[in-house]
Amino acid sequence: MEKYIQQNLQYSPSYNNGLSNHLSMAILALDKIGANEQQIDKFFNSYSTKLESIINYPQLLDMQRKLYENLKNNYSKIKISEVLDNLIPYLTTGGFHGIIRVAYILEELEHNISIISQNIIIKELAMGITYWEKAKIQIDDELRHINLQEIIKKFHGSNIQQTKFSPNLIYNDLLLISKSELYKEFSGQIQYTAKNDELLHEFALDIYIETRDFTAIHMVTLMHAYEIIKPYINRQNEENIQTLLWNNLLAAAIRAKRSSFDNKFLSAEQCFIKYKDKVLNSNDDHVIKLYYTLSKLYRKSANPKYITALQVLMSKQ
Repeated sequence: MEKYIQQNLQYSPSYNNGLSNHLSMAILALDKIGANEQQIDKFFNSYSTKLESIINYPQLLDMQRKLYENLKNNYSKIKISEVLDNLIPYLTTGGFHGIIRVAYILEELEHNISIISQNIIIKELAMGITYWEKAKIQIDDELRHINLQEIIKKFHGSNIQQTKFSPNLIYNDLLLISKSELYKEFSGQIQYTAKNDELLHEFALDIYIETRDFTAIHMVTLMHAYEIIKPYINRQNEENIQTLLWNNLLAAAIRAKRSSFDNKFLSAEQCFIKYKDKVLNSNDDHVIKLYYTLSKLYRKSANPKYITALQVLMSKQ
């Protein structure tokens, strides 16, 4: 697997005027769910054809190399936390792919079970952080304090009309939505509690199950990335992270409401094994990543909604 991560470092972390390069994230997810080398190779060869060379972006390459030099001899949790300190507020970056790309490779570093060399892990980490820094975007929130459980209940109870969006990148739409009166009605700041993490996970899942929207995929994978990156969040950002997550999830949920999905036929008794082969042979990076996220979070919480969300995902495959 290392050669694929290394080869992806030859490509820019974005392409085609702002789309995120998902290749390393999808490769890592495929490996975690049991893909063999033939399946990984097939996906790599299919996906990489649309990417752009990093050589075309000398500033990005220079930033990545300098960050690598800074980290290669000291990649302790404290050091990485310091590097990430100023990036946490910018969750919106790349439609959440700044934090997601960094989180996926941090998992390799954290658990020390990777077949990827530490040198390549640090280079990939440096590229992810470089992308997060270079493309950083932040949405505003309302200054008022809100109760998360109550505001989620209010959101679900509101008759939010399906909104039509012209083709646009997710993060551009999130910026536009964050200026709307609808967003401001539910936006706000929340006090950190452990219970709020559960509420945020549930909210992301509920919106995905309800809409099966492309945007909602990113809501669920954002929450997975948050779980991975939590140990690297300092005290100040820890106090603010749930507010940041809520307001980003809120904007994404409003975007996702452009879609609806009848999921009444679904059963929570289906298991991940049924769909594994189909995912392992998929060319869709979002399907691969969401399957990986759902399997990891289901094993952690045993929440049957993750199985329901899996079936929503696979119902269109």
